[in-house]
Amino acid sequence: MSVTSVSAIAVLDLAHELIVRRVIAVDELACCSMDLQQRYLAWRRGEPATPPVQEQRLAERYLLWLWQTLEQRESGEIAAQHALAIGSVVHADSIGVLANWLSHCATLGDALDTFTTNSALLNPSERWQVSLEKDALLIHLQLAGAQAYPAVALLRSAAALSCWVKHLSGLAIKPRCLRVSSAYAPYVALLKDHFACEILQGSGFSVCFAPEILTYPVGAANAYMRQLLAGKAKALASEGLASQTLTARLQHLLRADLAHYARIDACCAALHMSRSTLFRRLKREGATYSELLRQVRLEQYHALLAGAKSIADMHEQLGFAEPSSFYKFVKSYATAKV
Repeated sequence: MSVTSVSAIAVLDLAHELIVRRVIAVDELACCSMDLQQRYLAWRRGEPATPPVQEQRLAERYLLWLWQTLEQRESGEIAAQHALAIGSVVHADSIGVLANWLSHCATLGDALDTFTTNSALLNPSERWQVSLEKDALLIHLQLAGAQAYPAVALLRSAAALSCWVKHLSGLAIKPRCLRVSSAYAPYVALLKDHFACEILQGSGFSVCFAPEILTYPVGAANAYMRQLLAGKAKALASEGLASQTLTARLQHLLRADLAHYARIDACCAALHMSRSTLFRRLKREGATYSELLRQVRLEQYHALLAGAKSIADMHEQLGFAEPSSFYKFVKSYATAKV
């Protein structure tokens, strides 16, 4: 069974932020893993690495341990303040391949599409879903992997989204509002102060911007660098997928394009195997295609609801050929937990 991995630079940067903020000490990294401590020390000493640390991966459990340690050692409000502050700074020496790629996209819309399509390079558990309403751009944030991330981890994601919108555009762009579930009620005052916008009751966690920001140019964009980084990112993604279980690879396909890969034949073609081989190998891993499809549909159904998407508009996005099949799904699973 393969181990889910995340961007090494994301883990090391978070570890450094928590050390600087005196939440943990360098020696305590060994409580999680000697490997984590050694990688951190080598990175801080500036030791050359092959491949560069920006292209390396670390076990997701390291990232989870850091977030859980923050949650355990600090009160809810203090932990939330740390998370928001950590997400609000771009360190030039602590950005990986994906972040560098975003810096060379032509527009904010291109950058957002690039991130949502390739977020597994950062963390396979972190997913952003974008929806457009009449006068609003909604970005639904979710940490929906098998791991149980503390709520404050998503606050960092929201702060990072807002920070990168400003960083890439060079403009002082603020969200119009945040839509958050009752799970974030303890942080409403803090969120309102940090984002300087209205905080509305909603489902999950969504950040709303004016839709015209999608057309804003990225100040430092370079087409040649964009092409180079896109190639490197795709190579890294292929290497990562090759080391994953079939279950993880199939989940990646479904989350990337549910409307297309809801058809079993499309999955078989992408994975270069017959239907019988796919079913047999999934069974060996204790999974089934139908159950994986149901789980991903539920994730995206709840994300679309959080974005105030009309139920009538959802069936194609969730890979249903007929509205009747979609309504049957809603009736059976609408109250299910993701």
